[in-house]
Amino acid sequence: KETGVSKFDIDAWNPFNEGEEGFVKEFRIKPYTIPPRRTTYQDFAWSFPECADGQCHLVGAVAVIDNAPYLHHYILRGCGSQSVGANWDGDKIGRSSMEECDQELDSLGGWVPGRNPFFKPSHDTSQPMPNAAVLNVQIHFDNPKKVAGVSDTSGFKVFYVRKARTHSLGQLAPIKLSIDSNTVIPPGKKRHYLTTGCNVTGLAQPVTLYEIGWHAHLIGSEMYMDVWKGGFDPSRRGFTIMKEPRWYFDDQYNVEINHRAITIENGDYIVNTCVYDSTSRTKDTRIGIETVDEMCWGTLSYYPMQPGAKCRGIYWTGDLNDGEDAHAIPIAHATNSGATVPSGLGNIETLVSIKECNVTKVRELSGGKISMTALLRQALVKCSGADISTPTCMDFLGDVMGCRCPHHEGADDLTEQELAEVKLMVTLASAQAKDLGATPEDFECREDIATDDAPAASSSTTTAKVPDLSSS
Repeated sequence: KETGVSKFDIDAWNPFNEGEEGFVKEFRIKPYTIPPRRTTYQDFAWSFPECADGQCHLVGAVAVIDNAPYLHHYILRGCGSQSVGANWDGDKIGRSSMEECDQELDSLGGWVPGRNPFFKPSHDTSQPMPNAAVLNVQIHFDNPKKVAGVSDTSGFKVFYVRKARTHSLGQLAPIKLSIDSNTVIPPGKKRHYLTTGCNVTGLAQPVTLYEIGWHAHLIGSEMYMDVWKGGFDPSRRGFTIMKEPRWYFDDQYNVEINHRAITIENGDYIVNTCVYDSTSRTKDTRIGIETVDEMCWGTLSYYPMQPGAKCRGIYWTGDLNDGEDAHAIPIAHATNSGATVPSGLGNIETLVSIKECNVTKVRELSGGKISMTALLRQALVKCSGADISTPTCMDFLGDVMGCRCPHHEGADDLTEQELAEVKLMVTLASAQAKDLGATPEDFECREDIATDDAPAASSSTTTAKVPDLSSS
């Protein structure tokens, strides 16, 4: 149907200002055969000597899509170590390869269907790239019919300048919920919601919101974000940052809101709501990394960038009636009025189900030789006996549990005895985790959700009730 609106020409897009000296570079992955399984997360990397000095500023990023039916999303990051990946050129790597970075960059943007360009600042904003000697993209391939022999050479183009613009963009995420083994979306629900409320901290000065974006999967249907200036007050409604009452997986665009001059400061209370329509489902839908699972992300970009900016809080779930106002959830469906607050094992499941096997680190943790005695001794120190919910304990268990499956990258360096010791440690941790709601399945080897050679790196980790302790 003719609408009179010209189709956006991504190939002709030019984000540079008039008279601005700009640079463009395209990166493509080497031909990669997508495994014949439902979900694969794989990392690729390129050396980027042009920006190794830390003086580049990103002003645009465009996805170059090869085999669209098999791509779910990808996330772009950088690495500051010039010694890492000096000769990489679209090579397939494991996440452990990026652990040698001097400092890994936060996300430089992420492509999902409907979001291209996937980084698009205004004429007076840019994003610093202080550690970009290497660029790394994590791609989520989706192959539900398990077709064999499908190849992909997707990639991206970055647009950058050597002179910073007036404002540097920062990111604030009220929620990045990718995995939670205790939270499910029941079947047959027209408007099942997952809401988070978080308090803004860490700002040295008020900031102005530039852009908003959401991410969910196939049954995500509505999105809302509001702010209570000066803190939550149930006697008044919040101010609407943005709403999308008709949200679609295939059109996950970001919305520029700079013109609205919305400012955020310490003490403000931000509420994000993802609504799901599960009337087409006959079973529970879990929060997880497969396309048929669900997620809930709500992210904001703002300026000027504040390194300490955070928004931490809890999330809860419930159901809305037809026509009921989702903006009023914090008042009408407060966490003490019948809605369910997920206890959440996001951090546990992320580390247990996805993290790679870092054999060197595990051997160091166990005193040079992996043994049950040494691992238990470390567990008692790092996990305070039976409490496995602390970040220190999670990190330790994640390193150990990443080695529990023979097909995990790095695990083939273990001796049979060492592998047996790790599996025993995992069994004990699994028993401890039952008190927090974990199930034995959380600790099983899952070959259907992995990279070509390794388990996938998550795009977010969460702790119980506290979203956005992000990963990747």
